Amino acid sequence: MRSYRIRRACSAMLLGSLACIAAVATGPVTSVSGERGTAETAARSGDFQFLLAVSTNRPLVDSLGYDPLARLDLRNTPYTRDVINISGWKIGRYRRQGAHLIALQNKDLSQHLQVLQEHVDELVPVGFTGVVIIDYEPFWALWDRTPNNPSDEPEDAFDSDYKDDWRDYIRAERPYLLDRLSDEQAEAVFKRTYEAFMRTFLLSTYYRCKQLRPRAQWGFYNYPQVLFYSDLTPFGVKGYGDLSHAPSRMNDEIAWYFEAVDVISPRIYPSRRVRESYPPGRRPPGEITTEVHEEWLASMIRESVRLADGKPVLPYHSPIFYSREDFGREAVEQFQHEEVFRILAENGASGVIIWHALATRGELDQWNRLWPDELRPAGINASREIDGR
Repeated sequence: MRSYRIRRACSAMLLGSLACIAAVATGPVTSVSGERGTAETAARSGDFQFLLAVSTNRPLVDSLGYDPLARLDLRNTPYTRDVINISGWKIGRYRRQGAHLIALQNKDLSQHLQVLQEHVDELVPVGFTGVVIIDYEPFWALWDRTPNNPSDEPEDAFDSDYKDDWRDYIRAERPYLLDRLSDEQAEAVFKRTYEAFMRTFLLSTYYRCKQLRPRAQWGFYNYPQVLFYSDLTPFGVKGYGDLSHAPSRMNDEIAWYFEAVDVISPRIYPSRRVRESYPPGRRPPGEITTEVHEEWLASMIRESVRLADGKPVLPYHSPIFYSREDFGREAVEQFQHEEVFRILAENGASGVIIWHALATRGELDQWNRLWPDELRPAGINASREIDGR
């Protein structure tokens, strides 16, 4: 067992922060691009939204002498920039190494909430009415869906042994919870305390952000968690299937999350390629049929809509493939973008968030090709089909 510095963990964190949200502010509405308008014109109610969360990192901007994305012409397209994606390490006292490190370094989360206000002031304009998604990953609110890769590294290592780290944290900081318990009973304590902490952490973060920017629509990335094929579902079930399997029941265990946040944003980054036609009798690795693609993606959106219970569902999509196959990081074709947008709309999504980050000249060159050739025309065509524009 790793050695931890013994600190008393607070069992009731920040109850006051979970109890209030500031009244809706008055005054002009501000979009992410700085444009001003009224609350009535800030969003097109009922339309399928195409939101671009595309960013350029500072070193690339400095090397160019300008931000190329600031010059992106969205006229005559359905796309808007009314979304802000915030990486977890940029907001609050989140620690990617695991929930145990957040608990160790934040006795009652007061430091987290203090820094949170500073970061929101930096990252979200006052009066912003768009969508703000916080990307806290890779550990999750549910113990049973949180990964664990055993490691002997120190407590602050980036080693993804999230459950083992939490077990060690409880043994060191709250050993009285484990007195005279069997291994099975102790495991139940680990799960209960982890999920209680994550609930407090996420809800206090949400309510503080909502208090600071009440007109913004706040949510967290990858809820519900993405599935394609899973050992949690029967063999052959794609995604969440008919929503009667174990993953859907697990999602119900964190109903408090879906009831609290303003928007639901699952991850649907393309990892498998779809093509309109294939050579007869063979299919390259990592590629699937349009039928399989629709079956799994439709199930993801149906599950998200079920959990959202009337709130907007805005899945995260990408203009490039995230795959271990040889087409990894290549541009997604216009055809597949249009398939994604159609499936989202037909299954009840309110829109889509296109996330992409540019860090190098090569990535900028790729963007300068994929935007006019693939993504822009796909959005225009899909918008006409979905909304009749």
